[in-house]
Amino acid sequence: MKAIHLCFNVLGRFFISLVFLAGAVNKILHWHDSERALMNTLCEWQSNTGFSDNMTDCLAAMIPWTPILLLTATLFELLGSLSVLLGYREKWGATLLFLFLI
Repeated sequence: MKAIHLCFNVLGRFFISLVFLAGAVNKILHWHDSERALMNTLCEWQSNTGFSDNMTDCLAAMIPWTPILLLTATLFELLGSLSVLLGYREKWGATLLFLFLI
């Protein structure tokens, strides 16, 4: 019974981490496309927040920081998924993945 529990634990970690690892590797391999997509998303959100001047200003201030935001998100995704996969400080890794999703 303990072996089955361990097997499912390892498989669960592998499949959860695989999704995030694939996303991080894709962002790294296609950096300019990912950066352009994030910038387009921020611009689109900015155009849809006409009801709030504060939110529009906040999104406008974030656009020049797109490379740093993308780098931070990619590091959170990569380090969090590796931590969960390898079983090293899984709670910290899960927290990084949670922050990435936010």
